[in-house]
Amino acid sequence: MPTEHTDHGSRQDPEKQSRLAIALMSRWGIEGEQAARILGLAANCDALPKDTQKILEAGGIPHARLSHLLGIHARLRQIYPQPDVCYAWMKKPNGAFEGLSPVEVIDRFEIRGMQMVRAYLDRALHH
Repeated sequence: MPTEHTDHGSRQDPEKQSRLAIALMSRWGIEGEQAARILGLAANCDALPKDTQKILEAGGIPHARLSHLLGIHARLRQIYPQPDVCYAWMKKPNGAFEGLSPVEVIDRFEIRGMQMVRAYLDRALHH
């Protein structure tokens, strides 16, 4: 029996993925410079999150970051089907991350932080 493919990187075009990732920043309550850092954009990106088109014209969001962010979101939706719980989880302190919130882990450790959060959610989903 085939399993559901949760790596959104191969299923959607980069523009659509970038738009989804930018929308996630808003839903997760991440704004301004922090959102730009997490998305791999210049920290002084005035376009975020107001002008998605400028971000796309500047080359968009790096693929690895898109893949991890959308993967994190997919796992959260599976674990927490209630949108308010799903979106709030990202900013709640978590003992698994020494009291840091998942957003803080991602902001501090960048791609490695995304991998840590995604691995945590994979374990939670499969146990």
